[in-house]
Amino acid sequence: LFYFYDKLSKSEKAIHIIITHPKNMTFVSNLSRKVARSSGSKKSQLRFHHPSPFDPQTTKGWKAAVKEASIPTTKHDEEVKRGLKIGLPGASSIEDKTIPTFSRGELPHFAGINTFMKAPFVEDIKKVGDYDATVIGVPFDGGCTYRAGTRFGPQG
Repeated sequence: LFYFYDKLSKSEKAIHIIITHPKNMTFVSNLSRKVARSSGSKKSQLRFHHPSPFDPQTTKGWKAAVKEASIPTTKHDEEVKRGLKIGLPGASSIEDKTIPTFSRGELPHFAGINTFMKAPFVEDIKKVGDYDATVIGVPFDGGCTYRAGTRFGPQG
């Protein structure tokens, strides 16, 4: 924590407080306070170098939320229709009927499905009856913290 004093005039003094990280001395924050001295009374006014949190319309989060509201939902609606078409309907206890039993969203290109013995994956649950044998289940591997599943399963 460093304090710097700048003399602005005979009646004013600026106090700059610079906060740094203790280990690597990287810059964390800069608070400036202008202290006015007039006729024996001290008035202090904090001047922060970021928007006021009490005026939400000036913050970046508020502006981002306003812009996000204008994004069309057509692709999301198509994905919900597709999920309901190829999946089974949700249980009667689920109030949101847009959630199918097998809710699938878009995955990154590197995150494919690792199937049992590299068998073909059938996405449409209604076509499972077209095959002689079907393996359905959720494998669990408690020895892996970040990717529980088919880590050590047979893969062909």
